[in-house]
Amino acid sequence: MLKTGIIVGSTRPGRKAAAVAEWVYDILKSRKDAEFEIVDIEDYKLPLLDEPVSPRVHQYTLLSLGLMGSSVVLLDVGVTGDQTLGRRAINLLQPEARGRINGLFVGLFFLGGAAGAAMAGIMWASGGWPMICATGAGFGIAALAVDCLSQGLA
Repeated sequence: MLKTGIIVGSTRPGRKAAAVAEWVYDILKSRKDAEFEIVDIEDYKLPLLDEPVSPRVHQYTLLSLGLMGSSVVLLDVGVTGDQTLGRRAINLLQPEARGRINGLFVGLFFLGGAAGAAMAGIMWASGGWPMICATGAGFGIAALAVDCLSQGLA
């Protein structure tokens, strides 16, 4: 059965979005071909939403928000570096093998992304953010262990 979230995207005092979401939910809940749920982002206590002023003015006061932004930059640098090194390794191969292996690299990269997205959906349904974080940490630890074992360091 189709499950659909009705997202309340405002956290401001005196917001009207929650009332609109309830109104939409009341209309849709009688449908038998789908399930509906109200998802209120205020319930998730995101650090960005705890700032005393709008993010548009770029006056952040919370350490957690700065750390979150730094983490995004570091993750992007890591992914870009990994992709660059993978492509470099392919380009150092013999010219007649480069095209086929490059296609394999791109195809596997796509399949890995699709599998990761599917796994994230399953983990979200199983336990929300804590389950997604635990799964991500588990894959990271497993990758580190495989690398250590393949190099004889474990």
